[in-house]
Amino acid sequence: MALFDQSISAKFGAAERKMQAELAERGKSGEDRQALLDDLLAIVTDPAVADRESAPALGREDSRSRR
Repeated sequence: MALFDQSISAKFGAAERKMQAELAERGKSGEDRQALLDDLLAIVTDPAVADRESAPALGREDSRSRR
């Protein structure tokens, strides 16, 4: 019975470590996403950058040019 308990405990420990690693990776990608949003906000709100210049800086066309 003790061997069974050790086996179950080891499986739970491994699963917990894997979950913690995945949560840490998710947090890291969330930080990367936030940094990207911060960069985009800086471009969009910069008064020195004209609207026509900010659209290419954001990687898309100016929506007014399609009308």
